[in-house]
Amino acid sequence: MSRHDEILEKGRAALLAGDLELEEPPHAKRGRWGISMVMRPDGPMLSRLSGLAQQINIAAGRGHWAHGPSLLHASLKALEVYRGGPLPNDPAVAAYSAALDVAAQGIPPIRATVSMVSPHSRGVAAFVHPHGDALARLYSQLGAALSTVDIFEQWVRDEWYINVLHFAAPVEVPGLIAYCDEHRDDVHGETVFSAAELVSYCFDGTAMHALPLHTVRFKN
Repeated sequence: MSRHDEILEKGRAALLAGDLELEEPPHAKRGRWGISMVMRPDGPMLSRLSGLAQQINIAAGRGHWAHGPSLLHASLKALEVYRGGPLPNDPAVAAYSAALDVAAQGIPPIRATVSMVSPHSRGVAAFVHPHGDALARLYSQLGAALSTVDIFEQWVRDEWYINVLHFAAPVEVPGLIAYCDEHRDDVHGETVFSAAELVSYCFDGTAMHALPLHTVRFKN
């Protein structure tokens, strides 16, 4: 069994056991959805995953955060707990942006295959399978660059994913499990990550959005 299969089976078991965590609009006391570094897939993949999110929302009983193009991403690093919108000229944002610029040096656009429908205790994800070593090099360089702002993280990471939906209402577990089992091994296609972004998150009353604070484009 592959590592991705193990993660999927663990998530499936959590749903069946009722081990669910519902999302709520971000706030400082909860901590999630703080400033982060992310990569967004290209337009065709964003469209495909947005459609997948809507299908999963129906299977899970509706009322969930079915993510669209303004939120869908693969996370590189969560940097802070949630603290609301950054202030103009925020020194932390400037430091994170500089670290991201350094980390992205020499990194070409990152090609990957996106596949599977993997439930977990907070929602449903699709796995990202990078081609070549560009993403591994980016992550290694990011760990070194973040050490300059006292966030040190230096290890090999081989599990990448895009959350397409987060639970925000009662979950119709049998329907969701049936959908995920049927589409477990779906291949959603190939994509290209052309940039890395520093983002903050906001909730508009119905959906989450990742708002860009700084963007660095990968170059061949």
